[in-house]
Amino acid sequence: MAKVSGFQGGIIRNSQKDGLIPQAWVRCVLMLALLCLTSSSHVVQAHSSGPPRLADAAAGPYRVFVWTQPEPLRVGDMHISILVTRANQPVNDAQVQVQFTPVDPANQAIVVVAHAQDFLSNIYYEADVQLPSPGDWRATINIEGAVGKGSIEFENAVLAKQSFNWPIVGGAAALLVLLVGLMGIWSRMQAQETSPVNRVKPSRPMRTEIK
Repeated sequence: MAKVSGFQGGIIRNSQKDGLIPQAWVRCVLMLALLCLTSSSHVVQAHSSGPPRLADAAAGPYRVFVWTQPEPLRVGDMHISILVTRANQPVNDAQVQVQFTPVDPANQAIVVVAHAQDFLSNIYYEADVQLPSPGDWRATINIEGAVGKGSIEFENAVLAKQSFNWPIVGGAAALLVLLVGLMGIWSRMQAQETSPVNRVKPSRPMRTEIK
């Protein structure tokens, strides 16, 4: 015979066949799915995420690390993160400027200032820019600090703008389906908990006949 168990700490009563399912666990999964669904719409993130463009490259007296997002780069929003070091220590008092110039055809450059952001004990200089056209673009990073000036550049292809970001749309749709399914399961379990069938009936003491 299947035993019916109960617990007052948020456990849904169910048969031994179905097992015990904590309501807190279900709520946690629901919140996690909702959080993933919300965060999946953000393509550009900060703090050294994205593929590296430069790694320990010399720029005057400094060593430079650079990351960009999204991948691949496309017309529209672009984020750049720059870590400046000297003697293996992060430089937190430099002025960092980035100039974006289309290689072909030559056009007016876009200049942005990268602002210092403290993240995990390192100082990242970060900036956002709007790239207006596809093609090869050259990024020139100019650094000025207490020990002098430095400059370094790299090139990267920029693709045409996408009408839809299908990977993110597909991921968001899958998470939405998961969220709806979990909500349905939770509703059924709540209904089972309040059903008269699942109520525990007090056991009757066994009678012993004396002959």
